Amino acid sequence: MLGNYANTAASASAFVNAANFKLNAISQAVKDILHHDTSWQSFDLRVAIADRLKDFPPSNEPEPGTEEPQGGLIISEYVEGSGYNKALELTNMSSEGLSLEGYQLSLYSNGSSQTSSSLELSDYGTLAAGETLVIANSQASADITARSDASSGVANFNGNDALVLSGPDGATLDVLGEVGNDVTYAQDVTLRRNADVTQGSASFDDGQWQTLEQDAVEGLGYAGDQTGSVDGGVGEGDTGSEPRRR
Repeated sequence: MLGNYANTAASASAFVNAANFKLNAISQAVKDILHHDTSWQSFDLRVAIADRLKDFPPSNEPEPGTEEPQGGLIISEYVEGSGYNKALELTNMSSEGLSLEGYQLSLYSNGSSQTSSSLELSDYGTLAAGETLVIANSQASADITARSDASSGVANFNGNDALVLSGPDGATLDVLGEVGNDVTYAQDVTLRRNADVTQGSASFDDGQWQTLEQDAVEGLGYAGDQTGSVDGGVGEGDTGSEPRRR
């Protein structure tokens, strides 16, 4: 019921706004006529009103050059495996290259609200559209480190630790877990982002993730649902043939 009420209220508000716009346009057209140098007979009222109403109803389309960018940098895979087999994959889901200048990945351990470890991503340059960046624990298995582009203490999580990806302005772009909450949400599993998710989320939504068995790493370095060996890949995005170590 509340949802129906909200929809009705929104529709009524939109109607009032549209009506006010139309009345203001007509009022301005009349003012134009009253201040016009020529006589009423030589000035077409219909043309004046039509000119004022040419953009009615107001367009919801953004002004050129102000369109919201589609996609962006997201956490696309999470490996919390046996021992130190821990890794994260980031993917540029936009249609253009993305500079990592100012981006940061932070770990919040055991329900802490303070950062336990963080990694500045600026050193990794620009990710092409569909390209991945894999960050692993330095003591992970050879299969994981061979697929990784960097090692960092940020990949030292245990299934109840929050991970936050933030942008150049400090805004949260994507999250795994919940900062300040040590509930176990992803232990001894690999999480792979659903292929239709192209933008991050400011709160963890497990419905956006596939849950795979422990130590499943064949997707690291491959965009979307793709998997492959360390030596090469197929399709769009990273081929996995050359890590992006710096």
